[in-house]
Amino acid sequence: MTLTAAPLPAAAMARRRFAGLGASSVILTLASQPAMANSVMCNSLSAAGSAVHSRSTTVVVCNGVSPTHYRESANWTGTGADPNGMFNNYFSTAGVGQQLAPYTLFQVITGNFAQTSPDGVVTTPAINPDQHNVAMYVIATWLNVLSRRVNFFTLESVMTMWSEYATTSYYVPTAGATPWDGSTLVFHLKQRMSDG
Repeated sequence: MTLTAAPLPAAAMARRRFAGLGASSVILTLASQPAMANSVMCNSLSAAGSAVHSRSTTVVVCNGVSPTHYRESANWTGTGADPNGMFNNYFSTAGVGQQLAPYTLFQVITGNFAQTSPDGVVTTPAINPDQHNVAMYVIATWLNVLSRRVNFFTLESVMTMWSEYATTSYYVPTAGATPWDGSTLVFHLKQRMSDG
């Protein structure tokens, strides 16, 4: 008895040919998927410049950096964003976002929630309004998209992620998935940052 295998689809053959090239440190997608639902990680980027391109393959730009990078306002150059812009001018202030409305983007990304009143009195909230640092990491992700450091998120997907988290205190990466609380969402965002 002779067994014959059915021919592989073109996409499967392309994956096999590419895998044979030893390009394991390049991240590729063969179909459009939500960035948080797939296994995009940003920890090995050395071969990205030598990736093989084809019609069915997209090289994922994965040079995202963490909030630490953006704690220097000079590092906002190329994003088009104003570090002194108010959080509520860019992001939803529904739910937990309401607590962040009086702060600038720079205050949120640095975690410095001190406020100075007109008479010079500095006050700091008793409770961190960004308890799990979700807004901090969402802003960094947003800046990474604006500066084209990453291409597996879109501005819309970042805003949707924040809005869903702000209103429900959870983010569901794909339909039917287990909801992620703030610390889990931050964990996954960190995994998509080269210095996370």
